[in-house]
Amino acid sequence: MQTNQDQTNEMLYRRDLYIITARTNMHVGSGDEAYGLVDNRVQRDVVTKLPNINASGLKGALREYFSDKWGEKSQEVIEIFGSDSFEKTAPGEKKIHQAGAFRFFNANLLSIPVRSNVKPFFRATSPHVVTDLIEMMDTFGYPDECGIKEHLQQLAALKPEKGKAFTFDSTVKDAVLEDYEYTVEAHQLAGDAVTVIKGIIGDNPVLMNELDFMDICDDYHLPLIARNCLDNGRSTNLWHEQVVPRESRFYFFLLKPLGSMYDLEFSQGDPVQIGGNASIGYGFTRIEKIGKKP
Repeated sequence: MQTNQDQTNEMLYRRDLYIITARTNMHVGSGDEAYGLVDNRVQRDVVTKLPNINASGLKGALREYFSDKWGEKSQEVIEIFGSDSFEKTAPGEKKIHQAGAFRFFNANLLSIPVRSNVKPFFRATSPHVVTDLIEMMDTFGYPDECGIKEHLQQLAALKPEKGKAFTFDSTVKDAVLEDYEYTVEAHQLAGDAVTVIKGIIGDNPVLMNELDFMDICDDYHLPLIARNCLDNGRSTNLWHEQVVPRESRFYFFLLKPLGSMYDLEFSQGDPVQIGGNASIGYGFTRIEKIGKKP
């Protein structure tokens, strides 16, 4: 049962929704031991088994980004993310640790690119993924100032049959999602729902059957990158790393104290790097806040 104090604490935060778009392939490793073809797997949601980014890893990546921008010891970084480590202020004093005031949550998969015979790729999602986003908006009491939820509900209400998918572009004819042999049918949505949905899912959205969507996101369908293990410049072993392909999208919620004078603003042309292998171009993303009126 929720107490009055819990309700008061909830009102001390404002809720923001962010979209992450992978501009390059991304590997946020699970850290699990792997057997078989895939040596290094990506993180996955413990319930849906879809790729995700755990809150701790996301917070660490954002901390690094804003530390470069504001300075690691800046007041902004310390208030938002907390002190980076336990430190003594003077000899003999106790170690001091300051928790961050902002609340970070997992980034969940929103859409993933699939190739087609009529376009370079569609951005695929499923009714369950959209429903989960709607339920998360309700859970956090997200202030839907732009009416996003009502348009997403139109999308979540559709139920493509297995082997079929819906597009919302009337000019698309005889489309097939390559490698999967799923047929794509044009479907209409009311009002300006398609425009709003493109702002969330991305251009060329396609709605797939739940089971089909899970299939294209499993270990047998996510891309594998072959990597060399080098010893003094000589190849000693070939191993395979799983990646979430570029143009995939994730969403996450952030709770920010109402009294804080700081905010997370991401500059255009200044990508946020998430996950491993930054030196070879993995994990560079664009992050944007959505659903706020000017």
